[in-house]
Amino acid sequence: MFISKFWVWTLFAILTLLWGCSYFFMKAGMEVYSPLQMASMRIAFAGIALLPWSLWHLSKVPKNKIGLLMISGFLGNGFPAILFCLALQGLDTNLGGILNSLTPLWVLLLGVLFFGKKSSTQRTLGVLSGFAGILLLFISKGNISLHHLELSLLIVAATMMYGLNINIVDKYMKDIPSLYIGTVSTLGIGICYTALLWYGIDISIGHASFSLIQWDERHVWFAVALGVLNTALSNVLFYQLVKISSASFASMVTYIMPFVTIIIALIIGETIATQSLFCLSFILFGVYLVRKSD
Repeated sequence: MFISKFWVWTLFAILTLLWGCSYFFMKAGMEVYSPLQMASMRIAFAGIALLPWSLWHLSKVPKNKIGLLMISGFLGNGFPAILFCLALQGLDTNLGGILNSLTPLWVLLLGVLFFGKKSSTQRTLGVLSGFAGILLLFISKGNISLHHLELSLLIVAATMMYGLNINIVDKYMKDIPSLYIGTVSTLGIGICYTALLWYGIDISIGHASFSLIQWDERHVWFAVALGVLNTALSNVLFYQLVKISSASFASMVTYIMPFVTIIIALIIGETIATQSLFCLSFILFGVYLVRKSD
């Protein structure tokens, strides 16, 4: 029991750290690359990193679940990767963090409405408490811009896809090992996005462009990190967390991600405001309630 709980919280912490750094990697990479180029490189590198395992595990997955795994790949990584890159072109990080934290709410709402799930009062309170904490955190920082509503809606759509994908995996893939889900679901999107890179197709710049990508040695490493760490490795770890805990608890990672920024600030010697710690207590209490309800 102790080992099981320790593994759950270890996965939770690792995913928080990995995904908490993804904003930095995307922003840095898009100093050179367009949103579609950055998203395509991210998924392509993830597909390459997992390719040997994807091909091996493909034969071990029930044939009637392969199509569902391909859909899961696009909902969980393919489409959101583009939407986030497009949004982060003009969206401030504060608002982006708030909107990304909608994921647990979508998991709860879609699960109840379309997947026949029942949510206990404790779990609902936990999700709402966590969201209240993240909302208070960014309100306390100020300078939250709502000028780019269309960009905000892109992240809302991405989090809805996350919520839908998590419910699909939780309901229909209980018999498939998490390693198989993480690898096979990346195969289809890896092929598609590698083709986009190969032919130089880019429609995110306002018109169709077929120019070959220019490889910038420094910035391409941000795409490699996004693909290998934030997508390939995180995929496998996340689906394992869903398996051994619950969909609601696994999605709560998005509530803790902004505090990766706080940790980085402490490392470089910056001071942390008291209100940030107050908001953290709200979030941790919410995570505790959701975990306790499992």
